[in-house]
Amino acid sequence: MYEDLVFPQKKQRPFFYTNFVSTIDGKTLVKIDPQGYWPIGSKVDHDVLVELRAHADVLLQGKNTALFYRTLNTLAGEKFRAARRKLGKNAELPYLAMSNSPDDRLITYMDNRGGSRPLLVTTEEAVVSKELADKVRLIRLGKGVVDVELLAAFLHQEGFKNVLVEAGPTLLSTFLEHDLIDEIFLTLAPKIFGNNNNATYTMAEGYLFPPNNIKQCRLLSVKQVGDEVFLRYNILDGAN
Repeated sequence: MYEDLVFPQKKQRPFFYTNFVSTIDGKTLVKIDPQGYWPIGSKVDHDVLVELRAHADVLLQGKNTALFYRTLNTLAGEKFRAARRKLGKNAELPYLAMSNSPDDRLITYMDNRGGSRPLLVTTEEAVVSKELADKVRLIRLGKGVVDVELLAAFLHQEGFKNVLVEAGPTLLSTFLEHDLIDEIFLTLAPKIFGNNNNATYTMAEGYLFPPNNIKQCRLLSVKQVGDEVFLRYNILDGAN
């Protein structure tokens, strides 16, 4: 889908991009039965997700996203590793999960079984069991909640240039609020979920941008495959 994908480079922080799939009525997740309504997109959409991962220097997920599926299985696949080598990258994509309150459910999802230890980013006061800490490289940034600006600075110091953010709508809102999303890849799937008693999520939840700071986007590309539309936007913001 994106043969010659190149991202602009930032001087003081990594370039952050995200990938979402949405129904045409704007739904990205159903709270009451997320597995039952998944996948929203087609196999092509999944292939695009994998393609965008191949271009990243680190894959960042929130806890709920990390617990949805053991992503490390996909990252360990030889087809994926070969795609990264073709791009001139290290075959192994570093994996990072972040959570204000990590728990031992993450142990299964972050055991890399012979590969390098994933990063787990949490708060200064979060309680992390020894069993989980032994599986990860534990990074503490911020009090009460993870400080995403400190996280950006940490990733920059680690040498990561392109960061793919696969987060739920609340965490994505936090990144957007702090001007830490540069591009959005959005798949529009030909489905309508509707809504009832706030049972669904849109792409960004938990923060309403004020009228003087609404996120404005510029359309970079449109690609149609069957009944799905693949959109690429960059976010227009002087802080970026």
